Amino acid sequence: HLQFPPREHVDPLSADHSPRCATHPLRQGFPLPTFHRLLLSLVRSSFRTAVCGAGDTEKRAPSMIQNLRENELSELLSVTRGAGSDTVVVTGPAGSGRTTLLTSVADATTLSVSIVRANPVEREWRLSGLSAFLAAVDDAVGTSLRSLITSSTDERSTFAVAENLDASLRQRAFNAFAVIVDDADLMDPASLEVIGYLLRRRSVKNLRASLSVRSIDRSGPLSSFPRVVLSPLKVESLIELGLSSTSPLAWKSVLEIVARCSAGNPGSFESLLSAIRPGALYENEALSLPLRPGPELQE
Repeated sequence: HLQFPPREHVDPLSADHSPRCATHPLRQGFPLPTFHRLLLSLVRSSFRTAVCGAGDTEKRAPSMIQNLRENELSELLSVTRGAGSDTVVVTGPAGSGRTTLLTSVADATTLSVSIVRANPVEREWRLSGLSAFLAAVDDAVGTSLRSLITSSTDERSTFAVAENLDASLRQRAFNAFAVIVDDADLMDPASLEVIGYLLRRRSVKNLRASLSVRSIDRSGPLSSFPRVVLSPLKVESLIELGLSSTSPLAWKSVLEIVARCSAGNPGSFESLLSAIRPGALYENEALSLPLRPGPELQE
């Protein structure tokens, strides 16, 4: 067990905030009195309620990630407003915040929007992803495009399916709307090829599409679209995220260690942070290294 004393951190429970607080008994390894533990718990609870509202604590982290990805969010919203390309692809590894960012786009846009969550269980079912995509369009604009996929569709080649859908969709007119496809790379390959074909040819008029994938194959159906790349977050940004998901009473030195171990990935950061004992995060308990992963990383 190694203990990392916080740097330039004033004990929030001390009545005296002068520099000599560095010698407070709490900093010398003495246990917190029961009253102080109760006070600490109450302050943390009050902070969560003040920031999020009672019963709504889970909305803190997504909101903070949205702030930390402000430039990326602005770029995606410009697509929904019709500025530039009608389609954009968000790339980033698992835990980088793709789902949170796309959800923020859906919440912020004024367009009618529908979200498709790709299901890896359906990856072996040919054209299941296309069916979900057309159903999302139906939900957004009130059509019945999904009925264009019949039992005979599966017998035709992928190119024939794409050509027939393109011809049918071009005869229809829609007001501007948005479809978001999260984890598009988990769809069956045939669906992704057809969807890429339709989006490249702008078969669906006034459609603003945002798709997320872990990475893009240079020769894949999404390779020609503009990209928004989710780069690793800086240590300072992850510390800010940690303070928002815990409280200002958390040791920043502990948050810094967790941030550096997460390699800039907010999902990894939150998973590692969730496994840290409250005594190490808020009090004077030693921090055990290496850090243990939370349940998300263990899966």
